[in-house]
Amino acid sequence: MRAFIACIKATHRSNWDICKNEGLWGVPGASNNAKKAAEMVQAGDVVFVWFANGPSRDGGLRAKVRASAAAGVARNAPWPDADRYSHTFPMEVVRDLGTCLPDRFPGNRASEVFGVENIWLNWGFWHIEEEAVVESLERCFRIS
Repeated sequence: MRAFIACIKATHRSNWDICKNEGLWGVPGASNNAKKAAEMVQAGDVVFVWFANGPSRDGGLRAKVRASAAAGVARNAPWPDADRYSHTFPMEVVRDLGTCLPDRFPGNRASEVFGVENIWLNWGFWHIEEEAVVESLERCFRIS
């Protein structure tokens, strides 16, 4: 199982509802790094969903989803901005926190709480190779 992080821009947050309703995740195609990461997605991989900060600074870690099949080239994406997406994959929501868990990125580098690199969020989708980062994100979704 691999772990990824995906960022939803503040101006596209309504796409999260579409993802949940359709059971489909879309990877933006603007970043070659995001495209390469998307090509790695297989069934069983987890994706941590991050909402980018908006004007009210209310972004952060929001949800965890699991890919139910490999990613493929986007066709007939259900979002209003469908042409933005290079890849899609079917997914199921493991847990939606309902609100975001915020974090700070001093110097636009790694976040203080989770260790997420700011550039990963800028790319929109990234494979997390650092086990410590995966573990810090996973802790938020453990049900006690």
